Amino acid sequence: MKFIKPLLYPPGTPFIVNDFVKDCSVGVGSRGFLSVIHGIHDTYQNLAKITSVITRKGKGGKPRLEKHEFCIPIFIYFENEENFRKLMPTVGDVRVYTSIERETEEEEMLDIAKVPTIDFLGWASAMVINLRHVSGKNRYGTWPEDQAHPLNRFQRMPELYNEDKERFEEQYKEKPARQLVVDAIRRMDSALCKMKVGHSLRTFDITLNAAEFLVYVNRGDFIPAEQEDKTNNYKFTEDQKLLEENFKYHKGVCEELQKVCAEKKIPIV
Repeated sequence: MKFIKPLLYPPGTPFIVNDFVKDCSVGVGSRGFLSVIHGIHDTYQNLAKITSVITRKGKGGKPRLEKHEFCIPIFIYFENEENFRKLMPTVGDVRVYTSIERETEEEEMLDIAKVPTIDFLGWASAMVINLRHVSGKNRYGTWPEDQAHPLNRFQRMPELYNEDKERFEEQYKEKPARQLVVDAIRRMDSALCKMKVGHSLRTFDITLNAAEFLVYVNRGDFIPAEQEDKTNNYKFTEDQKLLEENFKYHKGVCEELQKVCAEKKIPIV
């Protein structure tokens, strides 16, 4: 079965802003780490709202650490790019969404001992912000109260880093300091295991919704039956079968995960 790979990556995935959208708030060439996938855009069904941690703005930008929220396409299809872009929002000539792509291969792992400090700080911040988001749905209160705890520190790291860059560059330059943070992230990740599965299902639901939307638009289902001119000005591919198989694939993934959540009594967050 053929399917289109969605652009909703797991938390902590390093990405780069590509040139599918040239006029966007973050800027082509910017680098960062995906943190939280919140849901679909209020109006545009193929856009998802995300939180990320940006470590560089633009191709020649200096290292920075900034928490950003913006929208990204869930799927991108290039056969008829002009019509496909009609499914995305614009304000004047500015496209009010940002397109990202994974900067590393899926199987590559982050080597905490070798990556530049700014990348470690960006990755750890993105992971902690995600865990805090998930834990906020947890009535059992597993999040540490101590504000000096590594998780609480890294939840605030984008603000802290920009106040004293040299201090944090020096503090997290070596592996032992980084390892303490990674260990804290892993422990919390394990504690929130069920909650994270429930959150994953919500992400798959967003993907499924977008896949169905592409089928609906490309087939022209929105054109009223009584309308004489049945021209579909939003049709972006002749391969309707691909879109239908894509929807079928993502529906199957969702249904399997729903079964797991039901059997294990995992809440959807």
